[in-house]
Amino acid sequence: MPKAKIDPSCELFYDIHDFSDPWKEPEVVLLHHAAAGSLSRWHHWVPRLARHFKVVRFDARGHDRSTVPPPDHRWDIESMAADVDKLLQVLNIDQVHFIGASAGGIIGQQFAATFPERVKSLVLIAAKPGMAHSNVDYALWREVLNTKGVKALFDEQIPIRFDPERDDPGLIEWFNAEAAKTPVSVLTTMVPYLATVDLVPILPQIQAPTLIISAGHDPLEGESTDQLLLDHIPRVERVVLEVKGHNISNSAPDLCLDAVFAFYRKLEIQGLERA
Repeated sequence: MPKAKIDPSCELFYDIHDFSDPWKEPEVVLLHHAAAGSLSRWHHWVPRLARHFKVVRFDARGHDRSTVPPPDHRWDIESMAADVDKLLQVLNIDQVHFIGASAGGIIGQQFAATFPERVKSLVLIAAKPGMAHSNVDYALWREVLNTKGVKALFDEQIPIRFDPERDDPGLIEWFNAEAAKTPVSVLTTMVPYLATVDLVPILPQIQAPTLIISAGHDPLEGESTDQLLLDHIPRVERVVLEVKGHNISNSAPDLCLDAVFAFYRKLEIQGLERA
């Protein structure tokens, strides 16, 4: 399976899917998963996107099949964004439509601000402008991770991540089992760092047209964090889905994709005639 060596200490696992018309040169969509995620989180997204785009997804540093850093690794948002840039260099890709969910969207904001020439558009799904804008007790998360493990944390958080009355129990169990592939050492170091990140000062540097996709009720996000994005990103719009839970990229992929394709049509991206 393909891995890209982005620096002497790290290889990123990735895959690429392209089922667009073979006589056309498709644009590239890059999918960035959330913390404790992997490229598998985008399972339901690939078939529809790949009919029109070259779709790149990958496991971020420390996640699933990519290199796990040592427990004393010092995370920083600039390096997380630089990992994406280095991956694109290895893959010889100049520009992408970036889609990021939750922490992947936070990294996407930094990436779009730091590497504006690389980003044709930006889609942020259930993503705040840094986890400093949160009322979540991340110290409690860390305690649960250290004492009970990753899956226990996500099992406890089912009511805030999903709508148990609506969502398939099989999806929830699969999601939590996939999250459990992330080493405890990664989450107990990365999440406390991300809890200090405030990207509001760099949001005006984002030049790409941006779409925010939010759930109608998301206990981990809120109107105030979306409003910060709306107030500070120059070219931005928002779609609110009438669903509950934080992980809407998994629980409501088709609704998210409807919003993404409507946004892309506004941008007049080629190859969407039958989307």
